[in-house]
Amino acid sequence: MKKITWAVTFVLFVSFSFISPGCSNPRVRRDAIGTTIGAAVGAGIGAAVDKNKRGRGAAIGAVIGGLAGLSIAELTKKATLDAAETGKKVKYEDCQGNVVVATPKGVDQKTKCKKIMNRTFKDGKVIAESMDEVCEGEKESEEY
Repeated sequence: MKKITWAVTFVLFVSFSFISPGCSNPRVRRDAIGTTIGAAVGAGIGAAVDKNKRGRGAAIGAVIGGLAGLSIAELTKKATLDAAETGKKVKYEDCQGNVVVATPKGVDQKTKCKKIMNRTFKDGKVIAESMDEVCEGEKESEEY
């Protein structure tokens, strides 16, 4: 029981250390959230699968899940930026079979931000969906 508690505490500590600095920057935050969710799910599955050494299973699962979560977050970011730049629907697939489809949904005339609908698929089923904005600032003075 102590090993499980230690593994869960470790995963939570590492997860919050990824999220905390990312709250100020949306791009960092997405990567941190993807990594954290992947690590948490991986730790749970790893602990359940390795019944003899749950702590080891949780640690291995957290690493594998964290990498998978980061991979999906990076793929989504790339698809979002490419769809905003081209104004066309884009589709990317990673080596794990995750497919991200980013579809432009218009521009907010007031903020000049491009709205992009992202859908992530696994085995043909939607596993995540989000509406993102890509905003390009305009420099109005010579000062920084």
